[in-house]
Amino acid sequence: MTMWVTWAERCAMSAVGVVVITTLAASASAQERSGFDAQTFAPVVSPGAVFSVDSAASAGHLQPYGAWMLGWANDPLVLEYEDGSREPVIDQQITGHLLGGLGFGDRYQVELGLPVIFSTRGSYEGASLAGAGVGDLTLRGKAQILRLAGGRFGLGAGFGLSLPTGDALAYRGAGAVSAHPEVLADYRIDSPAGPLVLSANLGARLQGVKEVHDLRIGPGLTYGVGAELEAVADVLFVGAELFGASVLVDPAITTSPLEALVGVRWALTEHLSVTLAGGGGLVSGVGSAAQRGLVGLSWRPDGAPERAAARPPACAVQTPPDYQGPRDEQGCALVAPQGCESLAADWTGAVDAQGCPLLDQDGDGILDAEDACPTEAADFDGLGAGDGCPEDDVDEDGVLDLDDRCPEVPGLRTHQGCPPPVQKAVREDNAIRILDKVFFQTDKAVIVEASFELLDQVALILRTNPDILLLEVAGHTDRRGDAEYNEMLSEERAKAVREYLVSQGVDASRIVARGYGSGQLLDESDTDEAHAANRRVEFRILEQGDEGGPSRAP
Repeated sequence: MTMWVTWAERCAMSAVGVVVITTLAASASAQERSGFDAQTFAPVVSPGAVFSVDSAASAGHLQPYGAWMLGWANDPLVLEYEDGSREPVIDQQITGHLLGGLGFGDRYQVELGLPVIFSTRGSYEGASLAGAGVGDLTLRGKAQILRLAGGRFGLGAGFGLSLPTGDALAYRGAGAVSAHPEVLADYRIDSPAGPLVLSANLGARLQGVKEVHDLRIGPGLTYGVGAELEAVADVLFVGAELFGASVLVDPAITTSPLEALVGVRWALTEHLSVTLAGGGGLVSGVGSAAQRGLVGLSWRPDGAPERAAARPPACAVQTPPDYQGPRDEQGCALVAPQGCESLAADWTGAVDAQGCPLLDQDGDGILDAEDACPTEAADFDGLGAGDGCPEDDVDEDGVLDLDDRCPEVPGLRTHQGCPPPVQKAVREDNAIRILDKVFFQTDKAVIVEASFELLDQVALILRTNPDILLLEVAGHTDRRGDAEYNEMLSEERAKAVREYLVSQGVDASRIVARGYGSGQLLDESDTDEAHAANRRVEFRILEQGDEGGPSRAP
C-alpha cells in the first residue's frame, strides 16, 4: 500500500503565515510503528513575506512582529492500496500557529514559531490519532545581505532550528533536532496595478534519515516563489505562491510535493491585518493536502522601507483626467503656486522647489537662454570661452587646468603643460617637420627613449590641430642590405611610431603607417653621412579640413 496526497487548490489566508500539513506515501508492513512530522509547511510573518515564501527585508531595529494563524487541512495523510481503495490516516486536522519575532539593526531579525494542533481526526493500524498537542518548536534567524537597484532588489539568508517538542508517533514532530538554512531574494516593481513584490526562496532541510512505511524521509531541498500586489495602497494586498520540497535520499514523486496558495491580506490599522488564504497540492506527495484553508491575525511593522521603492510618489496637486499641461519626471502636474503666476500653462522648463520657473538651473549666474551647458555649472577659473560650460582643459593639451602651469598654451605633460624649451616639431602646409631624428635600437623597431620628447611634440601638434584629419608616418632606411628586409623594417618602425602617438592621446583613425625601405633616398651617395640622412621618419599630412571642407594632399 502507498501513501499519497491528492491535487488541491488554495484560496489565500495570510501574508503573515500559513500552515500546511504534509501527506505521506508509503506501504504498510509488519515493521514497528514509527512516525514523522506532518507539519512541513511553516508560515512566515516578517515584512514583505507572502504566506510561506519570505522576502529578504527585515523588520527594522527593535521592531516586534507576530501572528496567530489557524489552518484547516483535508486529507493531509492518505493511504492508497494496490486494489485502488483509499484509507485516510489523517482525514482532517485543525492547527494554530503562534509566531513572534523582533528586528535588530535594520538588517537582522529572530523569531519563534510553535504549531498547536487543536483537533485531529484519523487512525492507523487500529490506533487512533485523534487528539491535540503541540508540534516542533522552531527558532529562526534572518539577515538581509544587500539591497541594490535603489532598494528594488534584495538578497538575504535565513536559518531555522526545530526542536523535537512534538509527538512523532502522532505525526506532530520529527522526533529529533533538524535545521533549515535558506537563501532569500526579492524584487520590487512599480506595476500598472500597484507596487508588486516578487520573492523566491531556496533552502535545505537537514535531518536524519528515517524509514516510515517503506518511505525514506531525510535531508532534502525546499523552494518557493511568490508575489504580493498592493492592490489598494496600504489597505489591500493580494498574494499567491508556489512551494515544494524534495527528499534527496529518495527523490520520488511521493517525496516531492508541490503546493499553491492564493489569498488576501486586509490591513485594519497601520500594523494590524487579517489574512485569508486557501489552496492545496498540485503534485501529490509527502507534504500535500487535498484542500487547505487559512485565516489569521498578524501584527507587523510596515518594515519594509524598501516597499517604497516600488510605490510611485503621490502628486501634490491632483489634476483632472483631461489635464494637458506640463508634468514633472513622476508624471505630476507642474502647477504654479501662488506668487508664481509667471509660470505659463505651456511651460516645459525646469522649476524650483516652489514650482516657479527656474531660469538658471545650474546656478552659475548665466541664464539658461545664454548658457551652452544649462545643467552643468561653469568653473569660473577665468579661463575659456565663458559660455557657461565647465572647461577642465582649455588649451586641450591633455593636461588638466588644475595641473597646467600654462593653461592657455598647449604644452607637454613632461613640462607641466607648458611648451618645451626647445621646439623639435613644427607644422607646415602638408607635413609636420621634425627638427631632430627618431632613433631606434639597431636593426629593431624599438624607439629609443631619447626620442620620446620629440614624438610627444608631434602628438601635441595632432591633439591641438583637429583639422589634421589624416597623417602618414613614413619610415625609410638606407640602401645597404636586402631591399625586401629594409622595407619590412621601415614598416615596423613606422607602426611603432604610430602606436606611440596613439598612446599619447591621438585618435588612431587619424594616423596611418607605411614603410618605404630604401625606395625614397634623400642622398644616393655611398657615405656614412648619406646613410644617416636616408634613415629617417617623416610625417606627411594626407588630409586636412578647412573652411571649404576636407582636402587631400597632392
